[in-house]
Amino acid sequence: MRLIIAGGRHLDDVTLIRRALSRAHALRPVTVLIHGGSGALGITAEDWAREMRLHVVCYPVNWREFGKRAEAIRNAFML
Repeated sequence: MRLIIAGGRHLDDVTLIRRALSRAHALRPVTVLIHGGSGALGITAEDWAREMRLHVVCYPVNWREFGKRAEAIRNAFML
């Protein structure tokens, strides 16, 4: 399964993030983790995926080109 992690730029509870990823993976194995690279959520998710030896794709937000709409545009693209 491909799993997209989007939003939650202010979520910084590493234990909660890792626990949620592990639960999702146990229910349906993740093969590719896709994330936007935002804050602790993106860093923690990528670290977890690499420990699990999963493929990782990161789509950082392009504030310069898209301004205030950048996150929404990036999230739609990831989906």
